[in-house]
Amino acid sequence: SGICLSYLYTAVMQDFFGVIPDAAFGYSLGENSMMFATGIWTQADAMRTSLETSPIFHERVSGRQAAIREYWGITENGDGESIWSNYVLMAPYEKVLETIHPGEHAYITHINTPRQVVIGGEEEACRRVADEINCMRLKAPYNHAIHCPPVESEFDHFVHLHHWPVENEPEIPVYSSAGYGQLKLDSRAVAESFAQMLTKPIDFPRLVNHAYEDGARIFIELGAGSNCSKWVDAILRDRRHVSAAINQVNVDDHVSILKLLAKLISHRISLDLLPLTA
Repeated sequence: SGICLSYLYTAVMQDFFGVIPDAAFGYSLGENSMMFATGIWTQADAMRTSLETSPIFHERVSGRQAAIREYWGITENGDGESIWSNYVLMAPYEKVLETIHPGEHAYITHINTPRQVVIGGEEEACRRVADEINCMRLKAPYNHAIHCPPVESEFDHFVHLHHWPVENEPEIPVYSSAGYGQLKLDSRAVAESFAQMLTKPIDFPRLVNHAYEDGARIFIELGAGSNCSKWVDAILRDRRHVSAAINQVNVDDHVSILKLLAKLISHRISLDLLPLTA
């Protein structure tokens, strides 16, 4: 559903209103959405079938989480329940890193902003880290495990899941958190980049700063919600930029789109507004 929304919102902006991007990047699994939205991948039904039949998100990193049990040396099979928790911490990366004890079953999985980090691991270990830092925290509503050492064993499986033909090569740079540079648009290289991205922590500020250094100034979030656009604002702060989201929680989609168009017009972005009069 996330890929579908990103694809449709991209089509709305490009095909209806004539907003042509100069670059593209995604956040975590949003890189999948980026690949379809830019036309690099087209076999969405085949990928959906592959994901549905793969044990990765049913029993390896989700479900009973066999990959995590193997990494932690848990020999009992368990009852199918997750043994993993994720927490969002309002704290700087350096503080979180120094609070995690060596060998502890807690890992930094995402750096969202200079002051927001996601950790994952054993419930008790994650709560201890949050308590010691004494920061605002939120337990995430999902318990799958990615972007951390315990899932590195799944690298080859992730390669297989993302080994799809490159159908089109856009004329714009496409960035990835695997290497924090432009993605090499070769089928095997793309698959390995995705596997690397999914088994290593995500440093979103590094990705945003790289795009900014290459000249990006206007950031449009085309997925569901508006988290990434808020994070871009937090990352770039006093630097000249604009960030906006096409979808907002508890706001009608038509209203969100009009607000986005108005914001782009105010920053002198050329648009085709004729679809609004049809």
